Amino acid sequence: MKKIAPIIVFLICFSTLPIDISQATEPEDTFTVTGKVLHQSGEVAGSTSIKITGYDSVWTDSAGDYQYTDIASGEHIIRAYFMNDGHNVAYRKIIINSDLQLDWIVDNNWITVSSDDQLATFSISGENIQENKPHAELLEFGPYEMDQYYNVTAFYDNGLNQTAMLKLQGGSAGEPLVNHLVMNQGTTNKYGYLSDMLGNSMPNVDVQIGQHISRTNSNGFFLINGLNIGETVNLSVYQNEIEIIATHQIMIENSLGWHNLTSEITPEMPIAPEFLTSSFDIQIDDDNSKLIQWTKGDYTDYFELSLDSEVIYRGSSTQFDFTPSEVGSFEFSLTAINLNGSIAAIKKISAVVLSPSEDSFWNVGMSWQYAVDYLPESTNGTHELTMTAIGTEVIEDTFGVEQECYLLRVEDIYDSPDRIRYYWIDSVNLLRLKTYSETSEYFVAGSMGWNFTTENGAGTNLFSGNPVNAHFNRTNIIGVPGHPNGYDDTNNIIEVTENVTVNTPSGSYLTTYFKITDLNDNIDSWELWYNETVRNWVKIIDRLPGSHSEAVTYHLINHSGVPTIPQFVTQSSIINFQNVQLEWGGFGRAVSYTLLENGIEVYQGNESSLELMNKDDGIYQYQVKVVLPSGAELLSEIITIEVEYIIQLPILTMPYTQNVTDDNELLVSWTSIDNVDWYSVLHTGSDGSMTEVYNGSATSYMFDDLDEGQNRFRIQAGITDGKYSELSNSSYVNYDPEESNNDNFLPFLPLFGILSTITLAVIFFQNRRLVS
Repeated sequence: MKKIAPIIVFLICFSTLPIDISQATEPEDTFTVTGKVLHQSGEVAGSTSIKITGYDSVWTDSAGDYQYTDIASGEHIIRAYFMNDGHNVAYRKIIINSDLQLDWIVDNNWITVSSDDQLATFSISGENIQENKPHAELLEFGPYEMDQYYNVTAFYDNGLNQTAMLKLQGGSAGEPLVNHLVMNQGTTNKYGYLSDMLGNSMPNVDVQIGQHISRTNSNGFFLINGLNIGETVNLSVYQNEIEIIATHQIMIENSLGWHNLTSEITPEMPIAPEFLTSSFDIQIDDDNSKLIQWTKGDYTDYFELSLDSEVIYRGSSTQFDFTPSEVGSFEFSLTAINLNGSIAAIKKISAVVLSPSEDSFWNVGMSWQYAVDYLPESTNGTHELTMTAIGTEVIEDTFGVEQECYLLRVEDIYDSPDRIRYYWIDSVNLLRLKTYSETSEYFVAGSMGWNFTTENGAGTNLFSGNPVNAHFNRTNIIGVPGHPNGYDDTNNIIEVTENVTVNTPSGSYLTTYFKITDLNDNIDSWELWYNETVRNWVKIIDRLPGSHSEAVTYHLINHSGVPTIPQFVTQSSIINFQNVQLEWGGFGRAVSYTLLENGIEVYQGNESSLELMNKDDGIYQYQVKVVLPSGAELLSEIITIEVEYIIQLPILTMPYTQNVTDDNELLVSWTSIDNVDWYSVLHTGSDGSMTEVYNGSATSYMFDDLDEGQNRFRIQAGITDGKYSELSNSSYVNYDPEESNNDNFLPFLPLFGILSTITLAVIFFQNRRLVS
């Protein structure tokens, strides 16, 4: 009995412990993120890439919809890249603990707030904006228009509050959380404008308070978030390495966050002017002129406006009427001057002067093929790269200058199927100013700037005949977690040699040869051979490619020349949605465009794009016809679009798994899918057989016939012509009617165990007394 009693006591005590078997078999929670991308007007946005850090990117379909599945719970960063709507991005933080519907608006973003004070309330205000919200794990306000200022205020239960003012931005891979605020009780924010002694804004200046640093934006505004109240810290203000406000100590107090700053340095040089006129094209025989205008800053006595290396205006006016006298590409530069010196406008503008019958230098559809060799050698050996002009776009280079560019679609025979790649080529110098490459696993975005000057320091361009110096700047954003971004800034000397013969796989060419040599290490960073007939480089050696290669060499294989018929931007393809988006390039002085579908006219007008809605499955052939002023008509080549519509998956809006103990009706619900006629609810019972229990147009159904054990639900969507989607995600419902009865006894188990333990203990000690 002495040996058995302790064992019985242990077993009884152990039997009273609660055991949750369901946790041992509980699957890991994953969720879906779905949404739409729209314009502010409500119209569907262009093709947009959505990327959650750590997951492959997805693209919106023709309806603007996107979908992520199997996203783990927790904090994530999500990014939208509006590729066809200005190439802008928007980054934000999200927290996943259930399926998430997240709709984006082009050029809008959210302000997110986190706080450890669960009793706090929050408000946001801006132009025509006023919202109030209670505490949440991740509070979000928006989406709101970017590049606007907003005030966010936290109100605490002790009557205190704090406010932060910020300018809503898109963010970047390096700084994705520029719109996220941490507003804990006991902290505060400092924000304001930095100006000089005359009240002028001072951009790109570092303001440091304690360990926190903020750089002023173009308006001179800064924000520092998360300062601890009661601390005494240093405040420093530096522009580059120049201290413009002497470092001094401040006490962080619980007061209004405004903290405007004024530089202690008196400006003496003129304020840099800015062109108000953008780069432009003009025809020489139209008997017209172009008014070029600019701003005038303080301390300016007069201006010098230069066309290439020649000063064409000197005076105090802020405008000049330009009348072209010869065909070509020209660059305007502007300088403000006073007795203390001069300062040039950061931005330069270009003018392309065309003859009456001249089309764009590069037209849509022009293409060039290159054999590309890498050093060290690529594992694939020589690559074949095709660059095709698909349009024009004005972008800002890394010097802040707006440049008109040709947009090229770039394709390599070794590219993965999901890779997209584009180059933006400066229309004046024919050099890259921007690159973008993306696959499902990463993206790389490069921004560049070229500043060419003459021997006298005057601005010029590469083809002017007198460039001597080139300042090159590049930033590469590498969209791979943990991968550093790339940055180059070099000063170079240019050597130009005319009438140089060079051999390429496509033939021998007479060229103008450009050698651009780095002044720091005397390495020939670029060697370029230009041919007028090809209208492009026939050979390039790039020893500063901004990649893992030491050098990249391009040899011309083939080129299309200037197209003599209209060209499609849209390529032949197979699409999985019902709407067909077609785009073609402008052609000379076309009077009108006509779009033919399988030989039948479906559009006539002056637009260069059209979306055809709700196309049936099938193969469609398209041509564009242009009518010229003479009445002549020209037909494009045919492109083929095969429509193979795939219906989107409906998404069950139920828990992945749940346990029930009664046979009451169970609500089965799912998301709505556009343009479908029916939904089917499929039930798999404990015997493994699957049965359709509902078919109709509703997006929910009350089910009242659960099998004992595991029940599985899935949804399918379809249309009346017999096409249907794949099966949706699953929801498992475990039905255990006996568990309910057992639950009535469970509350007494602990009491029973305790009483049994006491009884056995009494018997045990009585036996010991008798034995003794």
